Amino acid sequence: MLIRILKILLPIIILVAGLGIFMALVASRPKPEPQVPEPVIPLVRVVVVTHQEIPMTVQARGTVVPRTETTLAAQVAAQVISVSRSFEVGGFFEAGDVLVTLDSRDFELATEAGRARVAQAELRLAQQEAEARVAKQEWEQLGVGDPDPLVLREPQIAEAQAALAAARAELQKAELDYERTRIRAPFAGRVRDKSVDLGQYVTPGQSVATIHAIDFAEIRLPIPHRELAFLEMPVRYRDGAATEGPFALIEADFTGQRNSWPSRIVRTEGEVDEQTRMIYLVARVEDPYGAHAGRPPLAMGVFVEALIQGVTIENGVLLPREALRSQGSSSQQSQVLVVDDEDMIRFQPVEVIRYQGQDAIISGESLAPGERVCISQLDVVVDGMRVQTTEVEGPIVQAQSEAFDELFDLSEPLEAPHTEMELPPPAVAVEEKPVAAEEEPVVVEEEPVEKPAVEEAEPLGTNGDYFEESETQAAFLLGVEVVTEEPLTIEARLQGDFAYQHFRVEEDASRIVVDLNGVVSLAEGSPLRFPGAAGVRQVRFSQHQVTPEPWTRLVIDLDNVLLEPEIERTALGMRVIFR
Repeated sequence: MLIRILKILLPIIILVAGLGIFMALVASRPKPEPQVPEPVIPLVRVVVVTHQEIPMTVQARGTVVPRTETTLAAQVAAQVISVSRSFEVGGFFEAGDVLVTLDSRDFELATEAGRARVAQAELRLAQQEAEARVAKQEWEQLGVGDPDPLVLREPQIAEAQAALAAARAELQKAELDYERTRIRAPFAGRVRDKSVDLGQYVTPGQSVATIHAIDFAEIRLPIPHRELAFLEMPVRYRDGAATEGPFALIEADFTGQRNSWPSRIVRTEGEVDEQTRMIYLVARVEDPYGAHAGRPPLAMGVFVEALIQGVTIENGVLLPREALRSQGSSSQQSQVLVVDDEDMIRFQPVEVIRYQGQDAIISGESLAPGERVCISQLDVVVDGMRVQTTEVEGPIVQAQSEAFDELFDLSEPLEAPHTEMELPPPAVAVEEKPVAAEEEPVVVEEEPVEKPAVEEAEPLGTNGDYFEESETQAAFLLGVEVVTEEPLTIEARLQGDFAYQHFRVEEDASRIVVDLNGVVSLAEGSPLRFPGAAGVRQVRFSQHQVTPEPWTRLVIDLDNVLLEPEIERTALGMRVIFR
């Protein structure tokens, strides 16, 4: 019985003792002293505002075309008996050179026959004039009153004079046809394509060759019309007077290296493209085939990039693009975070003059010299928030490209005044018997050469609807190409301001998507396939959306799912690199 009672009471005693010990420990513990947590002050990077002169440049791309391109045609029917040594695709010639000589024997005979008819007509006229003098003398001796015109043979003389004029016209026509058996170049140029060769029979109006002038080349450069605000464009007046346009640096990858040619903007075309809202400038390159400073010839059809010299902002501020925060629907309405003297952040509205690459050009009236602008990306920002600062160097104003200094003498005009291109004077009457062809016959045995395709992009038919509805100017995707294979580098050539984001498709890890926001696609050639190249199978691109905001999508299909893209902005647009 006692043991049973102990079994019941012992646990109770232990619990009570434990509770007592716990209460004693709680009562004897030291009381904590309250502490105020120290605030965490974020560290941000700032740049100091300086007012400076900022030269503007405008980038554009286009295709080199000749100033004048002409189709030479035969004017008489005859057989080709000789061709010039320059009469080949790519051959150069000077103004007045004989390119093709036709068989002229029929025209020589026609010329001789014409001379005979002229001699006969002259004899007949002389006879009629002599008979008229005799008739007049007889009437004066025997006649009474005024003689009849038939008596004085006036109608016969008029008929003989008309016959003489007709014979001389026929002779001149025969001489002209003979001269036309030698097809001459109307200007100094180059053969782009030829249609006839030795031994071929040609008819009037038949094409002989396509030639183009080489005195200078022209390049049509599309730019958004808003970019005109940064250029001093040439002004053309009705009386023909014109002001000089800005310089332009033409660059292209040609003959395996980067080459530059000087040019000047000479005019703008008369209208804005209805679909793309682009306006076309025309740049002129003097003597594109001349040997200048070791540069290669600037061939027709080459796709080039142009850096156009713009105006200079006298009192501007250059900031990194990431320093700006959008404030409204317009890209010009932005704000920056200014750190005051007490290291507190203040919101400051600014006027954006222009975005140029990774930088933004701000009006000097928006920010005072010496102000500190925060360029760090903060997730949460409130006006008056205290920060710690570390000063970094801001963007450097890029002087005009060194190539400008090398290729242009800005103190002298780039080009001399041009005279209008004129055709050679008409053929002079041939007084002597025609001689043989000026050059020995040359048989051309080369295969026909196809004309190089001109790189152009057809605009989307729906782009016009977008621009009618939106006040924002879109950027443009001009093309996608592989620029290097080690490592594989895909370049998207873009013109204008754009934003991008990329992600890997969850359902298919072998597919990477790059979305170009605010971009209208003018490019052709999708998809691009390169099997086995660094694990990338193909690249596709298309206009994913046009309204209310344009959106172009690039889809990259991988063979190697472990590849990760490195995306970077460039002066030409954007590059996707797979290492």
